[in-house]
Amino acid sequence: MSLTPSTPPARLMDITRLARRNGMRPTGIDRVDIAYLRRFLSEPEPVFGLARTITGAVLLSQDGLRTFLDKLEGRREWGRIGFLEKRVIKKGPDRACAETDLRRLAIARASWSRMGRKLRRHLPEGTHFFNVSHSNLLQPVLQAVRCIPGVKINIFLHDAIPLDFPQYQHAGTKDKFSEMMNVVSAYADSVICNSTATKIDVAAHLSPCPPLHVALLGTDVDCSQTEDNIEDLNIPTPFFLCLGTIEPRKNHRFLIDLWEGLLAEKMGNALPHLVICGARGWCNEDVFERLDHSPLRGTHIHEFNALSDGQIQALMRRANGLVFPTFYEGYGLPVIEACVAGTPVLANDLPVLREFAYDIPIYAAVSDSYSWIAQIENLTQASPELREEQAKTYKPPNWDQHFNIVLKIG
Repeated sequence: MSLTPSTPPARLMDITRLARRNGMRPTGIDRVDIAYLRRFLSEPEPVFGLARTITGAVLLSQDGLRTFLDKLEGRREWGRIGFLEKRVIKKGPDRACAETDLRRLAIARASWSRMGRKLRRHLPEGTHFFNVSHSNLLQPVLQAVRCIPGVKINIFLHDAIPLDFPQYQHAGTKDKFSEMMNVVSAYADSVICNSTATKIDVAAHLSPCPPLHVALLGTDVDCSQTEDNIEDLNIPTPFFLCLGTIEPRKNHRFLIDLWEGLLAEKMGNALPHLVICGARGWCNEDVFERLDHSPLRGTHIHEFNALSDGQIQALMRRANGLVFPTFYEGYGLPVIEACVAGTPVLANDLPVLREFAYDIPIYAAVSDSYSWIAQIENLTQASPELREEQAKTYKPPNWDQHFNIVLKIG
């Protein structure tokens, strides 16, 4: 039977990041990783898993991958940490458990210099390889994958932030990301991007540049999901929600300046509350200092670092608006979540947001504080009917649309 580009004889997916981040609160990239693994396991073509562990490279069959996903999603328990994996216990017992079970589930284990022969033995000619997480994109890995005859290497690039905005990164991140992009240029047969904006950005850093494909990300927002209790959070209304890791690119400083400055002066006792939800990130000590010692902390500025998905969903539905002053985004999932919930969005005017949110958000440049203040005043008094209409009319990108593109890449 001849194969079309959309029906490879098998797929191979890198699952390194899923194992390493086992037990951690999932990021946007983690959710994409999981979506790909679920989808590949639901397709008729066989799928294999490849991972880097403390003990070397491991290869999982489809049955092993299914068991791994069951463990990730809590349907099965992890095994006991193995003696070899105790070397990564300092990075977290959850990761050590995951790497132990990867080794136990593996149909092949080897160093990367020998894994190529193992892959050639276990995978058919014309296999499609996918790395969708920016993890394990290293020359020895892709050299091993290239040993599969006729293999097609597909890489998902979520952004080029470390190269375009190195000031928001740890020292050395730019160089590591640049090396990764060089590997992508050398080995990838195609690159998947989450938006046209990302496609434009990554194209500037790939030479030679493989074929680029845009597939907007799906969303797992479920409006019927039961909300978790937020009464104990003691958040008065009205309030605005800021959702995302507290790191420089997200521009929390702008919001603190607004609330402590002109907004407080203009609105006085009518000042709405600002609810900041997200873990504290990197290179942002001055903002952490501001948050810890703000005169509005606990009265009108509230910070929560580890709320459940259900609590965040409850806050989203009750907020007068999502405030999104980020300097740059590869995508922007909080905006989709707000649009689905019917929550108004006030956002920095970024091209990527218009690709999936269209004209639903209120766009205002972060250089124009007065526009933000005026819009916050308006949203504080916004009619509930506007929320209901937005929730009814907004159609977010979905995973079927995404995979209709991805599965046809050949």
